[in-house]
Amino acid sequence: MMEIAQPARPLRRNVLVASHHQHDCGWYGELDGLLAPRWVSLVQTRRRRETVATLERGFVDLAVVASREGTEGLTTLEVIRSVRGDLPCVLVTAEATSGVLQRALALDAWSVVPAPVDSKRLADMLLSLLALGSHGS
Repeated sequence: MMEIAQPARPLRRNVLVASHHQHDCGWYGELDGLLAPRWVSLVQTRRRRETVATLERGFVDLAVVASREGTEGLTTLEVIRSVRGDLPCVLVTAEATSGVLQRALALDAWSVVPAPVDSKRLADMLLSLLALGSHGS
């Protein structure tokens, strides 16, 4: 009797959400609910050293930096770049000025998303970015 191969289970992907203040990502729970059924886990960090430790452990496929202030988000993005220069990143900020956008793009951020966040649109963006990353590896 011939054995039928089972479809491979999709690989779980991990998205780091670096937010150093509670108010920076009130959308986290909704985003988690949208991504979990798609085999995407969110890992939230609240301090820069926690962000660095998470990155150094590996298993992070993408980072979302959430900050009300653009300059603080850029600082976190710089820290991420110093540890994982190749990691796709998205900056979410209420301060999406042209200066913040220019600096984020100079730091190779994939996108700058203005707050308040539309969780569905952010989820779609992250899934697209993860799909691009999986085809490039």
